[in-house]
Amino acid sequence: MASETLVSFTILGGILVIGFLGEMLFKKYKISPVLILLAIGYMLGPLTGMVDIDLLRELQSLIGPLALMILLFDSGTRMNLRKLISESARGVAMGLLVGILSIALVAALWTYLFGNVIVGVLLGAILAGTTGAMVNPVSDGIGLKEETKHFQSIESAITDVLGVVLVITLTSGLISGALDIGSIVSGVVNQFSTAAFLGVVAGAIWMLVGTQMRELKFFHMLTFAVTLLFYVAVESVGASGAIGVLVFGIMLGNMAEIGRATGLTTITNDEEMLKFQDEISFMVRTFFFVFLGALVSIASMDMVFLGVGIIILLYVARKVSVQIATMGSDLRADAHKMEILIPRGFGSAVLATYPMGILIQYAADHPEAMDPKTYAEITAQISGFSDIAFVVIVGSIIVTTFGALQVVREEALHKPKIVYEKGADLDKVVVAKVQREKQKRAARKESSTEDVAMEMLEEDSGAAKEKTPGKEEGGAK
Repeated sequence: MASETLVSFTILGGILVIGFLGEMLFKKYKISPVLILLAIGYMLGPLTGMVDIDLLRELQSLIGPLALMILLFDSGTRMNLRKLISESARGVAMGLLVGILSIALVAALWTYLFGNVIVGVLLGAILAGTTGAMVNPVSDGIGLKEETKHFQSIESAITDVLGVVLVITLTSGLISGALDIGSIVSGVVNQFSTAAFLGVVAGAIWMLVGTQMRELKFFHMLTFAVTLLFYVAVESVGASGAIGVLVFGIMLGNMAEIGRATGLTTITNDEEMLKFQDEISFMVRTFFFVFLGALVSIASMDMVFLGVGIIILLYVARKVSVQIATMGSDLRADAHKMEILIPRGFGSAVLATYPMGILIQYAADHPEAMDPKTYAEITAQISGFSDIAFVVIVGSIIVTTFGALQVVREEALHKPKIVYEKGADLDKVVVAKVQREKQKRAARKESSTEDVAMEMLEEDSGAAKEKTPGKEEGGAK
């Protein structure tokens, strides 16, 4: 077998193994595997040239939409419609507020530096959404309440959808030249309403099919194939395939709720489909971060400084939005913790490559419609999106990680210490621990129950015994 083939197999297998190990490390130590995968991509591409970067750029028109489709289908299947509609008005408001404010601040910075508002809004939409894949585990680590976690998940879902809608719309307008407000609004209404309708119809049909066929072997692979074909069908009628797939995923992820609402109680959620989707998402996510790292070509520190500036603006947008959205709510107690949750991830990575991929595809399909000068101008404006996204993703994850560690450290320092005296009532947990320890020492007949308790508490927590009035410091018996 040719050495190139062996090297390719080694790289592919090694990336998946590292991705798996990265997920395990993240669960235990909260160290994001994204940083490792981006570094591997950067090493394979710009540093060593082991992969053909020009070929990767040409593949953006295929890989970008594919990754976006899988991202949206996965997001849809995990969106709980009942909670979104009945319990999450504040979470929806937070998502819209932080999304719009983030986009506005990034667009203002870009316009100030480069003078193009539309491209600034497009970049802001790309970077507006947080990544639930990191927010959720970090939320557990910093002790957020369940209500706050639900609030966070809704906010993340809303910012994802908002970003996707704007990126698709603005990319289409930027390439076609139709950038007036009327054309944009008309395009959004026409494309997305058609896509949403088709998504509902296709989802309803596949729910009924799935009820009868889900026990068949390879049915979930068939579902994945149908999702690809559905994307093509929606695009072929001039609507947004991405939005169609999102709605299709929402229908399949809420089958039980929809079944109860329509009287079809035999329809239940397909947990196996979610597990299969996890496998597909893991593989695509792992390779896509490596792909993004390989595309990076930061030629100057200007991109780094711009990325750092954007991270600061995203933090400001989040801090302001959290303070407003939690006003007069029990969520206020967790506000300082939510403010640090600014990690960007798979969504921003995919959307950063989407405009360039669509531009390449459009130029190939309609060479007569794309003026070479216009093509060069648009390329110059959006070619740096991958580099900026790389800096923002890495920087925001680092900020979130250190912010979470600081929150945990501060809570440990301010946590009240409990001081026990001899004769004090001990809670059940401590009593049980004392009894176990006493049994170990019983053979040596070293200590009474109270002595064992005091010794254990002093060893475990380092808490000092309070002095009792009228007794000497050593404790009179």
